[in-house]
Amino acid sequence: ATALAKRGKRVCIVDGDGQCNATSFFHPYRAGDLETKQVEQPNCGNNRQRILCDLLPETLKVLSAQKVFNRKEWLPTGDNIHTALRAKLHYNKPVLNVPELLEIEYDDTKFDGSLFLLPGSVKVTTLNFSGDGQNDLEVQRYGVLRQFYHKIATVYNLDYIFVDLGPSLDAWNRTNVLSCHYILPPTHPDFFSSSSVYGLLYDAMPNMLKWRTEHLKKVKTAVEESPNLKKRFYDFAKLPKILPFL
Repeated sequence: ATALAKRGKRVCIVDGDGQCNATSFFHPYRAGDLETKQVEQPNCGNNRQRILCDLLPETLKVLSAQKVFNRKEWLPTGDNIHTALRAKLHYNKPVLNVPELLEIEYDDTKFDGSLFLLPGSVKVTTLNFSGDGQNDLEVQRYGVLRQFYHKIATVYNLDYIFVDLGPSLDAWNRTNVLSCHYILPPTHPDFFSSSSVYGLLYDAMPNMLKWRTEHLKKVKTAVEESPNLKKRFYDFAKLPKILPFL
């Protein structure tokens, strides 16, 4: 995302992970801003404890609670992924509002207004995707994310939107994946990444395709009963492509 922004593309990072790692990564208070205080090392009673204590630095960087919890200073808009979608998914409000994005400047890197962030929220998992789609309202909910991202892209004239998701196969992640054009698995040369990629290709994606087939049947039935519903949701007719990765 940052590489594309450096090349002049307008990019938004949507933090869709309840752990909010992407939001934390772009937090303006990092190691260079922290105060240095002397921390007394504890007394070690046996060899094992002594080895662990020897690994502690003589000084630790300390971040004051005032900076940590002052959300208004580094999240001035108050908008996040949960607040942006809550009204539509929880209360079925007719209007899908576009949130105010944060313009990112990271350390000494200037993106000239090309990189934006929609912060995450620990409440993202409470957004209402029931997963069964037993009625028209539930079927419509699956189209909200695609509409939401299109609105953001239109209002902010974006070239790319990156949606960061957590390691889960719940309805939230599934709907996000099927609402996107591409899937880019973040991988490292380790056993967990290898097994996770195998699970994505041979377990997770086939299950998503099975769910998509069932969803398309419900969409067809809902549209036949109420033709005006067709424009209110995304039917996942086009599948996302998995980008090459190492």
